[in-house]
Amino acid sequence: EEEGMSVLLAALASLRMLGGKIAGFDLEEFGQHKLKRDSSVDRISGRVDKDIYYWEPKSLRIRAINWWHVFLAEYLTYVYNTAIAGAVLLILSQIWYGHFDLTRFRVLLGDPIVLEVICLVAVVIAYMSHWKPAVYCMENVVYTPPQEWQVSQKDLVDIISNLGCFSPDSLEFQKRILDSSGTGESTHWPPGILTMKDSAGVLDAGIASARDEAKEVIFTLVRDVLQRTGVRPTAIDILIINCSLFCPTPSLCALVCNEF
Repeated sequence: EEEGMSVLLAALASLRMLGGKIAGFDLEEFGQHKLKRDSSVDRISGRVDKDIYYWEPKSLRIRAINWWHVFLAEYLTYVYNTAIAGAVLLILSQIWYGHFDLTRFRVLLGDPIVLEVICLVAVVIAYMSHWKPAVYCMENVVYTPPQEWQVSQKDLVDIISNLGCFSPDSLEFQKRILDSSGTGESTHWPPGILTMKDSAGVLDAGIASARDEAKEVIFTLVRDVLQRTGVRPTAIDILIINCSLFCPTPSLCALVCNEF
């Protein structure tokens, strides 16, 4: 047991020394930056304390919420239930005090036409309650990158070689993968790696380069969609952007909202 504990402590120490680089900071510096960020106060966007966001009156996040959609999604059911309960209590109170006359109600129930109309209305309401909201694809836009982003397979192999971090066996393996990858001689690749065409180039794989690439792609797509459909940006209530590789903070949705 003592040997297992010592091995565990040694592994943790190795992990701290070898894997302690996070975004250019070691773990201690990262913790200091996190504490500074958590204790910061922003009068415009609210306050963050211990990973909890506290709303401030001038918060942009709160002002961006469509409260009508919140009401429809969260509280409309409670309004319906309250109205039904109120109507039932009103009828029961009228029956209790003798103000509710059932004579006309019995006469209506004795009429077969009225019963048929009631059944028809009930069936129509039940059918309409199972309708799902319609979803339409108003426009479909595909981004076409600039010609400067096109790289041949030979240039891509040179870029990988110029990185200087792959062995000859790894390069041969990547060449075989590239041959069966479905990419051609004019495939567009991220602009951050194009600087490595020259062996003296410097790889630009930082978050700033990734953010600029995301802006170029997403802003162009959103701008084309808005122009084709004629939809105003303020008329859009929900925005969803899915990207599995690049998830910055502020988010990609925040970038689009601030731009448009």
